[in-house]
Amino acid sequence: MLAASGCKPNIETNTATSEGQDTSLSSLSELTIPALQKRRFTSALHIEQLVSTGQTKNQYTEHYNIAQAPYSTYMASYDSDGLQLYTRIDIPESAPPANGYKVIIFVHGWIGVKNAPSYNFNYAPDNNYAEIIDQYVKQGFIVLTPGLRGHGAVNGKQADGIEFMHAWDNASYISPAFYAIDVLNLLVATPSLQNIDWQAFNQQQRAIRINQDAINITGHSQGGDVVLTALAVSGENPHLQPTFNSAAIWAGCILPKLEQTLLYTPMAESAQAFLSGDGTWTASAVGQDQSTNPDFLFAYPPDWITYPDNSNNDWTWQHDKWSTKTVKQSLQKRVSSMYDILTAQVEDISDIKFTISTNADGKTIVNHDPLIIDTYRTLSPFYFPEAIKEPLFLHHSDRDYYSPSLWNEKLVNAISNANGYAKSFEYKGTTHSLKLSEHAWFSPASSNEGVTEMIEHNTKLFNRAHKR
Repeated sequence: MLAASGCKPNIETNTATSEGQDTSLSSLSELTIPALQKRRFTSALHIEQLVSTGQTKNQYTEHYNIAQAPYSTYMASYDSDGLQLYTRIDIPESAPPANGYKVIIFVHGWIGVKNAPSYNFNYAPDNNYAEIIDQYVKQGFIVLTPGLRGHGAVNGKQADGIEFMHAWDNASYISPAFYAIDVLNLLVATPSLQNIDWQAFNQQQRAIRINQDAINITGHSQGGDVVLTALAVSGENPHLQPTFNSAAIWAGCILPKLEQTLLYTPMAESAQAFLSGDGTWTASAVGQDQSTNPDFLFAYPPDWITYPDNSNNDWTWQHDKWSTKTVKQSLQKRVSSMYDILTAQVEDISDIKFTISTNADGKTIVNHDPLIIDTYRTLSPFYFPEAIKEPLFLHHSDRDYYSPSLWNEKLVNAISNANGYAKSFEYKGTTHSLKLSEHAWFSPASSNEGVTEMIEHNTKLFNRAHKR
């Protein structure tokens, strides 16, 4: 099973907060890329728990046959903006290279406020994230898997920050900026692994040396947005040490934030977003009768639909899932929610308005307030390709609406034009997790899962020295 369910935050507007924690902002400018590029980040890691070693026998260690290539798993805490957060740490039991262990920070996708408190840091058998973490550790990397604010508990104590999820993990599309702050604080905390008294937790654990020039980062889905934000900050922040060596994003929500608004919710709520002009599914806007759907957004809905065509009226539960009749209705609800959240949570936003219109071709257009257009542009790392200094791999399906090939290619071109290095890998017929669907309409017989190839590409990237 997959540990996260996509890029889409909660549809509900929820601005509730926990006792004593103020999640409001004076201005959205506090979270813009230029503002984060000037921030100072500081933290240190503290071991909270030894979870397992190469000699431990439990469902996880036996499922991944850890005894053959042993590693130890710990849970640690660190501070991020005054919040106590947690990260899983996996350390190979093999001897480190002469210049120290290389590191991967692994950023999970969207979990949601309902499931965040019980997030298990992917320490479970038959889990896509665990499978990938296991492969990286067995190839000699230390892997840090942060929960991020509001996610998980260690020794019965919940991570701080669930109130930020209530306030921001929603239609505002703001939460990845907060999560990027958590990742950057973890980045600067990583060298503190060398200062820990490991013998106090595991007598078999030798002292650790980190190769601070080889700290890499990867993220999936919403975690891709987080990674891209962190990259746009780290390459331009003069106070940040260490920085990233390289990065890889897997089915990432890398679109500009307002573009995410236009695509993700309609695809999840309205069948009009993926059906053709005559209401049949043709993987295009053009129907069998040659009529065109002007509000067609993307050819492929989620892979778990038995079949997306309802022209014979044989949908059952799908009617409830895609209950919003039109893309226009979906956008009206979503953008209204966004504006309500921003008005409630941001002190210098009080009188913002949007309209929805139809262009000459019949396509629904959202006309945002100029303040929102300008501010959200500076919140979107996509618009800062010149700041992406680290080599970046982008892995994606050709039919995942959370990470369309078009936008991955646009980002590659933008970074290349800014004299950076990015490369796109497309895996045809795969799902949001780069696996294969059980349904042939989504994954035809010629399709191959992409996870194994992705790991191979990333391992080569992460093993090379890229710092300039």
